[in-house]
Amino acid sequence: MIFIPDSSFFIAIISELEEIKLLKRILDIENNRIILTNEVYNEIKDTKNSDQLMSLIQNKIIILKKKINNRDFENYCRENYTLNIGELSVIYIGNELKITTQDYYCIIDEKKARKLSKEENLKLCGTIGFLEYLLNLNLISKNEFKNYLKILKLKGFRLPKAYNKL
Repeated sequence: MIFIPDSSFFIAIISELEEIKLLKRILDIENNRIILTNEVYNEIKDTKNSDQLMSLIQNKIIILKKKINNRDFENYCRENYTLNIGELSVIYIGNELKITTQDYYCIIDEKKARKLSKEENLKLCGTIGFLEYLLNLNLISKNEFKNYLKILKLKGFRLPKAYNKL
């Protein structure tokens, strides 16, 4: 499985939860990879605990994709100017992977970007969906999952309605 996260995912996992080990757990599973677009990297490179992320990139645990530098992407950004370039880069790479036989998920939390992803029939989850994925694989416990949700909620992260009663 290939995961292509937007900046809110990295901020939630690395800065808010301070749980970089969650990335390592998912990458311990054979054939799982995380692709970080250069556009998202530029949004998060100076956030809290970003040095830990840089270590994962330098050790080639997370794949840093070179800047998307082509006319198709430029046109795509112009057409979807209400979204930021990081989200658009995730969706753009998702569309590239959709054409292949590779299994992937775009991890996007922002409402407008999720809407566009759904319109383009991309495989999509958010940060909470990623945590659910870890829970379903028994890579985190139910208690850890609930604690992560509580922390994110306290830090101002919007949760799906199903989890608002925490």
